[in-house]
Amino acid sequence: MKKSLIFTVPPIHSIPPRHAAAVEWWVYNVATRLHVSTEIICIRQGEVQQESITPHCSIYRIGIGRIYKRIFQKWTRWDPLSYAWRLVRRARSLRAGRQTLIVHNSIHLYTTAARYYPEQDMILHMHNMQDTDKLTSAVKIIVPSQFLARWYKEKVPGADVKVVPNGIDVELYADGDRWSREKFALTETDTVILYAGRLSPEKGPLELMRAVHQLNQSGQQLKLVIIGDPKANSSGPRAKYQKEIREMAQTMGSNCILAGSVAPADMHKVYAIGDLTVVPSRFEEPFCMVALESMASGIPVLVSPRGGISEFVIDGKTGFVMREPLSTTSMAEDIQATLNRADLQSVALHARKETLAGYGWQTVADKLSAALKGWR
Repeated sequence: MKKSLIFTVPPIHSIPPRHAAAVEWWVYNVATRLHVSTEIICIRQGEVQQESITPHCSIYRIGIGRIYKRIFQKWTRWDPLSYAWRLVRRARSLRAGRQTLIVHNSIHLYTTAARYYPEQDMILHMHNMQDTDKLTSAVKIIVPSQFLARWYKEKVPGADVKVVPNGIDVELYADGDRWSREKFALTETDTVILYAGRLSPEKGPLELMRAVHQLNQSGQQLKLVIIGDPKANSSGPRAKYQKEIREMAQTMGSNCILAGSVAPADMHKVYAIGDLTVVPSRFEEPFCMVALESMASGIPVLVSPRGGISEFVIDGKTGFVMREPLSTTSMAEDIQATLNRADLQSVALHARKETLAGYGWQTVADKLSAALKGWR
């Protein structure tokens, strides 16, 4: 009998996600394409508790009441019936045969669940870097890039780490609807630079704004569209950074459009408005979905050469890479040089073909199935 699978995520977003939530989107798209019995366990935020999505895949949502949250999670911090305990209780109720519990992108949730569930039947799927102090060499880890695999092998010597990439919906990117430029008060003659992602310092959007502003002050006519919530944080360093972004947008005037968040199911509609997608990350990107999605849309990408992104954005072949060290001036020069390249569209077309051929969700699901075979 084949093992069936249980996917679980931290209690932040329900599944399918209604807001930008790359991990939950990965879970939904891969789980629904597997050919073994799979249940997704997640938090409940107004949806039905349980539903079938495909003949092989169902979703079970854990509801935690407001009174419980107030007393046990906010006031006493005791949390006797924690989310981890509840998801394991649900997982154990499904154990007619052996179940593999895959915990996505939370070392804390993994280690907490391991108190109640046999660790030999658990897998940790990490999309980014987190504190590994509580992990032991017994852990089995899946990551989306060779870069992240090396990072976890170094942090947890002896850990069994396998690579399964992130992916895209091939049908949506091949033939799906696209938003027109009119939606953003843009014209067909505008040269549009696109940014999508968190508005936080490590992602570099403020530096990109300054670079585009510098180019416009020197006589260029560029429009910058920023996809991301400029008020996502109400306190702390990110809130201060987002305030600077809003102030810089005011300085740029009509040359900068803060478009707000876009739901994961609609992201494929966004990229067509751009002439160039820029990923100005100032940290080691574990993977970078924005670059992959832009490539799938046939829109050229200009990226910082950091982390896993360099594994599929190859300079002059599938995209273009910025010079280090990154600065406002170097970024401005790289944007201008990239827009002027004679091979801009041919590189974008080649990248699109490569992405649609190698990163579809069914391909990712098949790679996950292959990775799991050695652990069953």
